[in-house]
Order: sequence, then C-alpha cells, then structure tokens
Amino acid sequence: MNSGAVFSEAINDAKHLQLKVGLKALKPKEGKSRIHLGKGVVALGSVAIDDDCKSAHPNDTRWDYVVGVNRASKPLAHYIEVHSACTNEVSKMAEKLEWLKQYIRAQAKLSLIKSEFHWVASERVKRSEEHTSELQSH
Repeated sequence: MNSGAVFSEAINDAKHLQLKVGLKALKPKEGKSRIHLGKGVVALGSVAIDDDCKSAHPNDTRWDYVVGVNRASKPLAHYIEVHSACTNEVSKMAEKLEWLKQYIRAQAKLSLIKSEFHWVASERVKRSEEHTSELQSH
C-alpha cells in the first residue's frame, strides 16, 4: 500500500476526522499563509482536527491540524498548531500537545504513523518581561 493510501486509511479510521485534499483543511485566517510544504513535497491530505473534534471534545484544548506527507515512501504526519507565540502561552500549548498525544494513542492506525509536532507562531510573538530578564541573564 502506498503512503497516501496508508495515511488516508489511518485518517478515515480515526474517530471524528475528515480528510481533505491537499492543504484544503487549512483555514485562510488561521495559519494557511504560514504553512508551506518544501519544494517537491506533496501533501497526502490534511485535517482540521480542532473543527472535526469540536463536538466530541467541546471542553478540551484541541490541536489545529494534521498534514500528511510522503517521506522515504512512508507517510509522515505533521501535527500543526497555529497559536500566538507568547511565553505565557507555553503551558496552554503543553496542554494542547498532551490532548493530541492522548487522542493519537487512541487511534489504532493513526498511532502507527510517524509524527512530528509543530507550533507555528500566529501574528503575535511576545516574551513576558519576567521571562525576558531570565533569558538575558543566561
């Protein structure tokens, strides 16, 4: 089975997820302009995890997207969160990542696909004054 079929089957087998062609799951105002594939890299498909899991997990801190690509003839899942990059958001990001990892572990086929996790800075990037002084003193 080729990598596209493996990725597609894993997404279709996962609870709540809806596979979109290419990068169509990425929203224009929520990271689409910040996410690009490398030269010659073709998306196996994409999923808006946050949207697809919202009704099943309404109170959880959900991750934004997964984009599948082919790497060495095997699927690779890039899990992408577009979020403000402020130091006071790190604990929220850790919470979102923990939710995502638990979700992936619960999906039999998806859990078998190699994964990478990415935090893509949205428009706002800021260090708090407290952390700024710590960073400068080291």
